[in-house]
Amino acid sequence: MLFVNRPMQRVGSSLIQFRKRVPDDVLKVAKGKLVTISLPPEDTDGDPILVNVTIGPDIRFSLRTRDPALAKIRNAAATEQLGRAFNAFLRGAQPLTKKQRIALSGLLYKAFADNLEDDPGDPEIWKRVQEANEYALKGKLLTIDTFPGEGRLRLLDERFGALVDAILRREGIVTDVLSRRFLLEEAGHAINEAARKLQRNAEGDYSPDPVAARFPAWEGAQPQRAAPLSSSSRPSSLTFEKLLSVWEREGDKSPSTKQAFRSVVKAFSSHLGHAEPARVTKDDVRAWRDTLLEKGLSAKTINGTYLAHIQALYRLAKREDLIDFDPVDGTKVRMKKKAGTAMKPYSDEEVSQILAFADKETASALHWVPWILALTGARVGEIAQLWGEHIKQIDGVAVLTLTLTEDGGTVKTAASERDVPIHPALIERGFLDFVKSRGSGPLFYGGKLGRARPRKNETAAHASKGTANRVREWIRGKGFNDPRKAPNHAFRHWFKSACVKAGILESVADAIQGHVGKRGEADTYRHFDLATLREAILKIKVPRQPAS
Repeated sequence: MLFVNRPMQRVGSSLIQFRKRVPDDVLKVAKGKLVTISLPPEDTDGDPILVNVTIGPDIRFSLRTRDPALAKIRNAAATEQLGRAFNAFLRGAQPLTKKQRIALSGLLYKAFADNLEDDPGDPEIWKRVQEANEYALKGKLLTIDTFPGEGRLRLLDERFGALVDAILRREGIVTDVLSRRFLLEEAGHAINEAARKLQRNAEGDYSPDPVAARFPAWEGAQPQRAAPLSSSSRPSSLTFEKLLSVWEREGDKSPSTKQAFRSVVKAFSSHLGHAEPARVTKDDVRAWRDTLLEKGLSAKTINGTYLAHIQALYRLAKREDLIDFDPVDGTKVRMKKKAGTAMKPYSDEEVSQILAFADKETASALHWVPWILALTGARVGEIAQLWGEHIKQIDGVAVLTLTLTEDGGTVKTAASERDVPIHPALIERGFLDFVKSRGSGPLFYGGKLGRARPRKNETAAHASKGTANRVREWIRGKGFNDPRKAPNHAFRHWFKSACVKAGILESVADAIQGHVGKRGEADTYRHFDLATLREAILKIKVPRQPAS
């Protein structure tokens, strides 16, 4: 029904676009309807990007990337989701079973209970949320009903309708009025249970959650695919090495990322005793997870590195129709935030002490990098790999351009590429004169001549890594040994705190630091000019230097 489409470039924009013509039979029944598309994140730690599109003669929207490989992945995901939505519109409204309704409400429960549990905020907020939820669920609205329960339904719709419709759109479901009415109530109870759970979390109670188990897994509204082949009948020609090769060809992977994935796959294969993805079961993954826990690894490391890397390969295999299952799904460690483990910023006094030590150093990296970290809030890797040509004047503003380097230096995400105004304190201390003396090449590595240092091989660390490590060890050597204050990264935390003290908008601070905003898709439309960023930088006060 749908012709094959490819990502395209829109005139006047560097972002790659999605475009698809809507078939006439779909347009006839679905024109003006909303569909929610979930675009895969850029990396395994990211969140999907949700895009709402309106059905018209053709559908166009930004794939939110300039990377052709990532655009191809997102294009395929959007095409598949639109196909499901189009088929649903053509079938017409379908009733939902009770199990399906509870499973869908479980998705909403999970969206609140899991995504907000790390930092749930004030318990009073969740008490008020529960009061509003219970008001709608009890339906105490004074109305003259035209049918029994009309007033209660109106309250349920006002309170939970937008969330219910969003989950239906995301899952490509077109259902009947009665099923939606029942789903409103199920969703209301689930969201209220999530609010109760988040209140407990906000009060410091992270005991096991008994409610989550009551929701059945959502299996989709479409007929399910055949069960995976048994281990004895699965083809064994696919290896993790082949999957890694396919994964590495999908877009520009940094050498450090390739090395990390290969290390994890090696560890997993060693645990399994084989290297065949098709033979792996959920029990195999759980056993590996438990082994990693016994070794003392944190839940964050196991979930965010070991399991996430393996799952990324299985998701790739599914997209490429190499495998039809993901044994990692549902096996991650339940994470609980422990008191006394969160990383902390430097204090103003500590920053002033480190900068005073830096002023006495003659080595350029030790003299300048701590100052730049403190007054930009940047990642140490971004600063350690700076070149002279990255220090520019743009619209009369002196800036650091944080970007890729010719010899293979990388940045973390698309948001990491940015221009950061240079703080006047750096200029007063002669930073621009230092840059001029070094020329256009590397500022903090490459010897006295500042020569480029390409990686020795595709998995080798970039030369700037040595600079970052040197600064880290120097700070530790000066007596700053608090394990909860990462020597270089604690500057980044301090800068964020300094922005709060100075009254700088969080969105502006995020732009300066290269953070992805909390509003997700909406933040991709927000840009700040250099004048705004410079005005914010000027508000950051250098901590008073200790008397010499």
